[in-house]
Amino acid sequence: MLENRIDPARRSLLRGRLRPAPAPLRPPYARNDRVLEACTRCGACAAACPEGIIVAGDGGYPEVSFQTGECTFCGDCAGTCPASVFDLTQGAP
Repeated sequence: MLENRIDPARRSLLRGRLRPAPAPLRPPYARNDRVLEACTRCGACAAACPEGIIVAGDGGYPEVSFQTGECTFCGDCAGTCPASVFDLTQGAP
């Protein structure tokens, strides 16, 4: 599974950025490491988001973009994810 993992730091150098970009904002209830390990990049979380703020980011992984709205923490993204990316037991994000 590690061979499918994308290292954003290596991509930064090829794009002319000497400093790595800040970590992207992930959907609520999802940690960055879990997204990179378990996400299949199917887009189910983005399709389920009623606010439309989950978009495909670098490498196709889900990111939150607050340019179009705000998160209501409804949990629809977590409910439709076929992988074990989201953890609803961690409490409020």
